[in-house]
Amino acid sequence: METATGIRRALVLLTALLLGACGGGGGGGDSSGTTPPPQGATFRATGGVAEKGPLIRGSTVTAQELDAALSPTGRQFSYQVTTDLGTFEPTSTFNSQYIGVNATGYYFDEVLGAVSSGTVTLNSYNDLSTNGQLNVNILTTLAYQRIRHLVVNSNLSFAAARTQAENEVLAALNIPAGNYGMFSTFDLAGDSDGDHLLAAISSLFVDGNQAGALSALMSAFQSDIATDGQLSDVTTRMALAQAAQRLNASTVAANLTQQYASLGVSLTAADISNWLDQDGDGLVGKAEFEVHTADPSSVFTLPSEIVAPLVGKTITADGGQLSVNGSPVSSATVQANDAVALSPATSGPFPSGVLRVYLLADNQRVARVSFISGVISLSIDPSAPGAAVSLKRQLTATGHLSDGGTVNLSNSVQWTSSPSSIATITPTGLVETHAPGSATITATLGRLFTTATFTVTSAVVESLVLTPDPLRTGVGLTVRPKVTGHFSDGTTDDVTSLVTWNSSAPGVATVDLTGLVTGVSLGTTNISATIGSVTGSTALSVITGLWTPTQSMATLRGQVTATMMPNGKVLVTGSQNGAGSGSTATEIFDPVTQTWSPGASLASGRFGAAAVLLGDGRVLVAGGGDSVNSVSNSAEVYDPVTDTWSSAGTFSDARKFPTMNLLSNGKVLIVGGQSNSGVLASAALYDPATNTWSAADSLATARAWHTATVLQDGRVLIVGGASGTSQSDSPIATAELYDPATDSWSAAASIPQARGSHTATRLLDGRVLVAGGRDITDPWALTSLNVEIYDPVSDTWTATGGTLALTEHTATLRSDGRVLLTGGRWTPNNVYSFQSLVYDPGTNGISAHGNLANGNRLYAHTAVLLPNDVVLLIGGHYVNLQPQPWAQWYW
Repeated sequence: METATGIRRALVLLTALLLGACGGGGGGGDSSGTTPPPQGATFRATGGVAEKGPLIRGSTVTAQELDAALSPTGRQFSYQVTTDLGTFEPTSTFNSQYIGVNATGYYFDEVLGAVSSGTVTLNSYNDLSTNGQLNVNILTTLAYQRIRHLVVNSNLSFAAARTQAENEVLAALNIPAGNYGMFSTFDLAGDSDGDHLLAAISSLFVDGNQAGALSALMSAFQSDIATDGQLSDVTTRMALAQAAQRLNASTVAANLTQQYASLGVSLTAADISNWLDQDGDGLVGKAEFEVHTADPSSVFTLPSEIVAPLVGKTITADGGQLSVNGSPVSSATVQANDAVALSPATSGPFPSGVLRVYLLADNQRVARVSFISGVISLSIDPSAPGAAVSLKRQLTATGHLSDGGTVNLSNSVQWTSSPSSIATITPTGLVETHAPGSATITATLGRLFTTATFTVTSAVVESLVLTPDPLRTGVGLTVRPKVTGHFSDGTTDDVTSLVTWNSSAPGVATVDLTGLVTGVSLGTTNISATIGSVTGSTALSVITGLWTPTQSMATLRGQVTATMMPNGKVLVTGSQNGAGSGSTATEIFDPVTQTWSPGASLASGRFGAAAVLLGDGRVLVAGGGDSVNSVSNSAEVYDPVTDTWSSAGTFSDARKFPTMNLLSNGKVLIVGGQSNSGVLASAALYDPATNTWSAADSLATARAWHTATVLQDGRVLIVGGASGTSQSDSPIATAELYDPATDSWSAAASIPQARGSHTATRLLDGRVLVAGGRDITDPWALTSLNVEIYDPVSDTWTATGGTLALTEHTATLRSDGRVLLTGGRWTPNNVYSFQSLVYDPGTNGISAHGNLANGNRLYAHTAVLLPNDVVLLIGGHYVNLQPQPWAQWYW
């Protein structure tokens, strides 16, 4: 039987022979485009394919002639897709080699296994002098606006612009650089890496999206990268990351194979998962490798397809030993044909479990090798899994180690399910049920394997409950409610992915196929979820300018760290109870589901620690202590992909209440703080590439409870603080500047009023706003301090039109340039504030801006800016040394 690509190639060859006398046309690879065609030359296309998944028969295609600047010449031609494979026949003769193609039609939805309910439009730019096909697909669409910007605004040739734009699209999708060919040569029916890449990205964008939402997602992506080639929009990045982790590659492959089986199309789950980041570490499956039964001498040589694109780049290893051509190195610049290997680099007995080592190129992850050791058996949890028809269930593969411990191997084992007609399973262990009966689930790791019988019942849903109830969101903001089904056999299950959604007032809020609710305008609506004849609903309010409570944490928390991670979730560490002790417990907040969940525990309590997001997406937490009188000089790193903490070494001078900042060179600077014997002038640098600390130049003045702000030029501004043994002892007026390029401090202009426990916020114009703080020895009788602004260009301070008598408050810069100031202690007599205030650079003054939720009076809390300007407040003390688990946000 001929394959789909075989049929297409035969048609192309026949057309090429018939059109051989015409100018242009032809296949072949890309060219520089520097030699123009002869004047008066004409061009003919040898064929065309329109596919997202393929646009079905009857879809329309328009080809528009363009000049070298991609401006229309005025000639335009229309065609019609003639097969469900997306093929069309461009029979026109063109007077230009540059052709813009637009295709509009219904498509095969490979995630749902059905034809779409609406149409999409795809775009591409084609050069008939280098590729005779007028192809258009989802990848050419994603690169479309970027190509035009590079040609029109950067004056690049079309060939150079296309190459750059396509590489930038791949980078934005976490696809490793490689020789895949031009996007316009990819074909879902083919069997090359590029063909499989197209199938994977097509399913990634369509997952959970009807045609309208799919079009919006494609448009958001191509608009975001158009100017600078970077995918910066947090909402778009989160939508794609969540889709990648949710997608069932087995189902997608089976749906595509079944739809086009008569044409010889056959895809496996790996053909899809190889090109998706399904575990959230920034790498697709193609760049992740494993060594089973590893030991200290294990060496993994990376395949040439990973190494070849790195030529000319500086590579390092994160946590393991890097070798180039058999020689251990700490870093190297890759040369052509280098053999690059990773090894565990451990001394003594090899640790049981999984040791993940990342290869970094220019400080970006490009490959991962997991060394797995000491696993003597596997088990599947739960041991007797089951679910009703059409539900999902997450399974865990547990490795039992020779030292008696266990390790989660869900992302390392190979999962299979048989028969697939009963249930299928993703590479991460998520089971999808299809029909009543029993399926055998197998987890395999090297020569080890285990099985479990998954029972699919015919129980029916009797009621649906949506949470949170009620829902709240803001204009342009999203929330994803959870739906719990109550079944006829007395069980309950998460059925969020199975319901049909509806909003009673789409003008107030819309809801997509996956249950993602988006606020449209202020007001109220009902969000309902339906399975068959059963419906559940909850009220939703779209609000603005208000503080509202969200789910509380499980732990009382004051003096905590809170860090927003690349996946959009917030990691909270540390706490202080009434006795001042710390906690090892961590919690993670999901803004989309508005829920808290436990994270992996720290090795030690870290009340008074500092935290910072590293460039690779991990979180560094350093210093602090597990009680009032203990101080630590250790650090830990959290990996959100594996939900694990690992040691980040130690630095000189144990400390609490230091500042810590990520520098432009990727290193982290920790400064000052309180020790058991006083405050510190010392500073240290952490290098994530080597997981080591080194001494940095010391401050001129020892200080704690100061602020540290990274300026636009990369320097760090240190302001104020206290030089005594408490927050209110000997406030400091001096300021200092750290230059990472020279590892040296220099004096900055002193702030006119000494203060500590204040806030410092870099404004949009690069100046720094300093507000509040303590300025006298009596901590309970604060005076109003001028709100001052530092100009790093002129090294001067100026007073704003406002004063502030707050300390231990928070300050958060919003996208409009205003700064939201919340809570804190204020004068007189140790009163705790429930107010929020706003500094407006337009008026250069401070004004009241509403009260916190439920009249909560907070200090020593933490604020995090979420996407779309939502401010999340976490924990804090309600009255003196009474920490709370509260969380609330400002829409």
